Parts: sequence; C-alpha cells; structure tokens
Amino acid sequence: MSTLPLGRRIRRGIGWWVVTWLTLWEARVIFAPELEAGPLFSRFTHDVVLLAATALCFWAGFASPNRRERRAWLLIGCGVAAWTFGCVRYHER
Repeated sequence: MSTLPLGRRIRRGIGWWVVTWLTLWEARVIFAPELEAGPLFSRFTHDVVLLAATALCFWAGFASPNRRERRAWLLIGCGVAAWTFGCVRYHER
C-alpha cells in the first residue's frame, strides 16, 4: 500500500497516462506516420490528452503548499491551457 495521499496518486496516474500516450504518439509520427491506429491516435484523443495535461498543471498549482511553487504551476497551467485551446480551436476548423 502506498503512503502517498490519494490526490497525489491520482495525479501521478493521470500524469503517467499522459506521458505514455504522448511518447507512443510521437513514436508513431516519427517511425510509422502511415500507421492508422483508429481512435487511439485521433485528433480528439490528442485534445483530451492536452486537456488532461492542462488540468494536471492547475491541480498541482492549487495543491501546492509552497506559494512560489503554486504561482509557477498556475502560470505553467495558463500557458498549457492557451496552447491546448489553440489546438482545440484549430482542430475544430
């Protein structure tokens, strides 16, 4: 049984899911761009992963007890959110 609080375990689980998906997506783009993997590598899934990364940044910011770290995570979250919503807007065209 892990000694980490439940919220931190959830954040880590989502974080590992995001990192794993992005690594697989990049490997497919570089090594097998013609590979059709169905909905696993669709634009919708890409946008969902970006939204999850945005939520993780904000969650880390709000959960941080350190004031400077909180501010940094919230600013990073704002940047990732701007990127994410730009991608979502571009993909809906």
